[in-house]
This record gives sequence, structure tokens and C-alpha cells, in this order.
Amino acid sequence: LKPFWPKGRAALSQSVGVGPRARCIRALMSSSSSSTSSWTAQATVTASLTAFLYEGFTYNAVFLGRILPALGKSDQVTPLLVVFNIIWGLALWSYLRVSWADPGAVPEEWHEFVRRVGVALPIAPGMEEWQPGKA
Repeated sequence: LKPFWPKGRAALSQSVGVGPRARCIRALMSSSSSSTSSWTAQATVTASLTAFLYEGFTYNAVFLGRILPALGKSDQVTPLLVVFNIIWGLALWSYLRVSWADPGAVPEEWHEFVRRVGVALPIAPGMEEWQPGKA
């Protein structure tokens, strides 16, 4: 099979032209599979984990360990400890699974489609006003 653009992406980028449609086609053609983690993402995960651990420690040590016994409700410590820590563990596990998961990438079939269709790719013009059902 002979490629649609024999001179490669550089020739395609120059042949597409300028304007919003050309920028959209170039964006679709660009490779988005680079998986570099930035320091902001790591800082966000660290802050979230710190909040999770602080919440767990505060509830278990302060509320269950000091406040409930001081109020004379020591019989409620064990059931609340079990219920809270199960829910807390599930929330932490869910957060870790989501934050460590690969967010995915644009499939290679889509890149091939964009290469094949090129400038004939139908792209709807942007609209300033609100459109029902659109994000």
C-alpha cells in the first residue's frame, strides 16, 4: 500500500495550511503517546495521600481513641472503627488505582484514519453560544 502522504508528516503539516482547521488536523496528527509525569501531578498525588492519611489518623486516634471514650461511649468504638476503616480503605484503594492507572492514548487506528482522510476530515466549526447536549 502506498501512503497517502509520501513525504511524511512534515510535508503534510506544510500542505495543510493555516487556520483553525489546519491546527486541528496537525493536533490530530501529532503523537500524544508521551507519558511524562510532571511535578504538579506528583505534588497533587502526594497532597491527596497526605489528606487521606491525616483523615484516617485523626478519626481513629482522636475521635475513636479520645473523644468517644471521654463521652462514655466506649461501646461504639469497635463498630465505628470497623465501618470507617473499611470505607476509608476502599476510598484509598480506589484513589490509588485511579492515580496509578494509565489514562490511555489515542488508538493507532485513529491516527491511520486521520492520515488517510487528511484535509477532507469533517471538522465542525466552533460556536460561541451554548449548545444543548455539548460540553
